[in-house]
Amino acid sequence: MTKMMLWGVPLLVASLGMPVFGTSFTFNFNALNYVALNTTNESSSIQSILQSQLQSSPGCSSCKVYVLNGTSGSGNSMGAVVDRTYNGEGYVVGPTNGTSVVSETLGDTPPATSFTNGNSTYDYSTVSAGYNNSFLANTTDYGSHQISNQITLLFTGLTITAASFNYEIFPDNHAQGTPDFIFQAGNNTNGVDTLIFQRFGVTPGTTNGSNTHSPNSHSTGTETNVQYIGSWSGALNNVTELDFVDWPATIGIDNLSICYGTGTCSVTINGSGPSVPEPMSVVLLGTLVGGLLLKKKLMA
Repeated sequence: MTKMMLWGVPLLVASLGMPVFGTSFTFNFNALNYVALNTTNESSSIQSILQSQLQSSPGCSSCKVYVLNGTSGSGNSMGAVVDRTYNGEGYVVGPTNGTSVVSETLGDTPPATSFTNGNSTYDYSTVSAGYNNSFLANTTDYGSHQISNQITLLFTGLTITAASFNYEIFPDNHAQGTPDFIFQAGNNTNGVDTLIFQRFGVTPGTTNGSNTHSPNSHSTGTETNVQYIGSWSGALNNVTELDFVDWPATIGIDNLSICYGTGTCSVTINGSGPSVPEPMSVVLLGTLVGGLLLKKKLMA
């Protein structure tokens, strides 16, 4: 009887120590294509669609996401629009084809596999498709009308343990300073949270790719307005609010993925991303090992 009980202890501990996996969810911004593109804040329409997507995720039927609209605690205006083609008023650099330049924005990411740069050739099929890849921005597709300083997403019914996204810092030609992208995360603080990541724009042709020409500089000139297009992924500490802040240029985000729930979960961009461990599994694993050692000692 004693031996049976001792055998049962590690089995019970082992069953308790089995990892509970968190859930990874990716928002489909392309589903926002039919949201009217105009010079007004589209946050409520965007919110309705994203919330419907989120509630289809396992265990999240009561989860909600809010696209905040108004003024943040830092005094910034909050809001989001759907964008596809904004190119920083013609200053975003991109691949060339003869004498023309096509701006490479989040509206045509993932980018084509080849570009016209030196001896390489850019595949224009992604451009001729009509920029069907939508992203969230704070400046409208048409009229270059900036509607906010930041995009803030507030979640209820879940806590986020990791996230990943593509982003773009669009060039600013108004000499207001070096444009940058700021990512913050926290808990229901109305747009003012802990700094997680910051990226400053750079002069094209340095660290953000080899393209140096923009529609405004043409294929014969070199664009000098700083900008950046890149991605971020990392672990977060059970947050419920994500803030994407610009200063002073326009920003865009795409391919936003989140991890929520307890347990191991991964979010990826371009095949790599963080894995968020479940602390309780580590504790239970230690308990299991201790139980096995105790059983061996008692049976010796």
